[in-house]
Amino acid sequence: MSSDSAQQEQQDQQDQQDQHEQQEQQQSSASDLPAGSLPPRKRARTEQEKEQRRVERRLRNKKAAHTSREKKKRHVEHLEKYVLDLESSSNGLYDNQCILLESQSKLIALLSKNNIDFSSIDNLDVKPIEKLERPDYLEMTTIPDANTSDQTSSNSNGKNNNKKKNKNKSSSSS
Repeated sequence: MSSDSAQQEQQDQQDQQDQHEQQEQQQSSASDLPAGSLPPRKRARTEQEKEQRRVERRLRNKKAAHTSREKKKRHVEHLEKYVLDLESSSNGLYDNQCILLESQSKLIALLSKNNIDFSSIDNLDVKPIEKLERPDYLEMTTIPDANTSDQTSSNSNGKNNNKKKNKNKSSSSS
């Protein structure tokens, strides 16, 4: 075992000497250069290499742009679905409120008719909320409507938007 450790020590010393010699060679080759000069540059690229790199860069850029467009499209689709869900929920709440307000007015009329005092009940004067309509400028693209054609788009509030006709009307009336 002692011979193995001796051989290992000799090998380590040899490796250190080799590293030291390499460092000296590098330093001497750098000092061989005249003062103020730089080591040689990389070789210049050929026109074919430049063209290949340009083509590769354009392909990477094209792929990145496509990925970005797809990501944006998915995001817009999710937002449109969210808008439709919110509109559906809002319409349901509006309908429920209308039913409750109608029931409330019937109950108040019934109480009044039977001469029952309900003055102790607070907040009978509930004002109905306004039903929100989707703005005309908000176009939804993911869920096509049965009435939609190439020139006319229909949104959930039943209004038909024909931008070309509206532009023509406004320009002819000017």
